[in-house]
Amino acid sequence: MTNAAALLGPPPPPQHFVEQFLGGKAAYDAVAKPDQVVAWLLTSQADDPNSKTNRPPAVPLAANTAALLSETLTNFNSYSWIDEKSCMPDYGVRLRFTKGGEHVEILWCSECDHLQVTHNGQSAEKDCDAARATLVLALRSVFPKDEVITNLSLLNPSQMK
Repeated sequence: MTNAAALLGPPPPPQHFVEQFLGGKAAYDAVAKPDQVVAWLLTSQADDPNSKTNRPPAVPLAANTAALLSETLTNFNSYSWIDEKSCMPDYGVRLRFTKGGEHVEILWCSECDHLQVTHNGQSAEKDCDAARATLVLALRSVFPKDEVITNLSLLNPSQMK
């Protein structure tokens, strides 16, 4: 077949893959241009493996921090699209992006840089090593007195070995 490229058409742009990962166009729009972003810190599974609870109350993010997270989490290059780590994430951060009636929840594990995204009851998971430094810096600005957050390295623990 000599015209395969013409028949298949152009490949989708990188944004398409991020959009699908986040849960579709409405979810992508909620993360890209939210009306509000709220963050929580969660207890460790080591504290009680059967329940994750919020440590401090929810904190609404300042516009500049929300914009930085939006830009990072909608960037194709933030994610590992092929490689996956074999670990059990212990999510320590919850982010909720809201735009109108759309809500996207993102859980992040600082041990392995794994994200879980939930939108309309559907979840997807992906590693995001390339986004780590931005996530850590943003969270330090939101939770400047939290010892766990302030002690996070900008490098993934597996990269420091």
